[in-house]
Amino acid sequence: MDSSEKKYTLTNLLNPLLRKQKKLEFNSKLSEKIVSNNCGLGKDNKTLKLPYLANSSGAMSTTHKVCTAAKNASEETVVIKDAAKEIGSITTNNTNKHIIIKCDCQGAEFEIFEKLNEEGLIGNIDVVMMEYHFEKPNRLVEILSEQNFVVQVKPGSSKSQSGYIYAARIAERVA
Repeated sequence: MDSSEKKYTLTNLLNPLLRKQKKLEFNSKLSEKIVSNNCGLGKDNKTLKLPYLANSSGAMSTTHKVCTAAKNASEETVVIKDAAKEIGSITTNNTNKHIIIKCDCQGAEFEIFEKLNEEGLIGNIDVVMMEYHFEKPNRLVEILSEQNFVVQVKPGSSKSQSGYIYAARIAERVA
């Protein structure tokens, strides 16, 4: 990573964000290249109050009802921002850079990529590495394939319908 490259992180939970920032304090060269945002992404702007399990943050979702019956769950306020506006801003400010998206959104990946597709932003992305949750990945694969990505799906748990998608653009970016 050269001095002009940035890494953007969007974490919708404050505790994991603070842990990441604490780790970065030990590496000042890397930390100055990280742009952290305490928000999640979705199809539009909203604020949600959701159950949160500190020892199982992967069980939280902004799009599916999970851990609602957990007795030891606390309540978290989560800010969700329009994915197209946030990713669009990043791609606009980094036009000569490769855009790589690593996405682990606990089910929100479907609405995020639908929104990016609707707004014509998939063409600004070069590589996608994501986990998918709660649904079969067919629509995600379709969106990426239609935009000239080679897509590999690696199923994870059939019980929770989760797995991994790795995709790389095989053609020049759309201007």
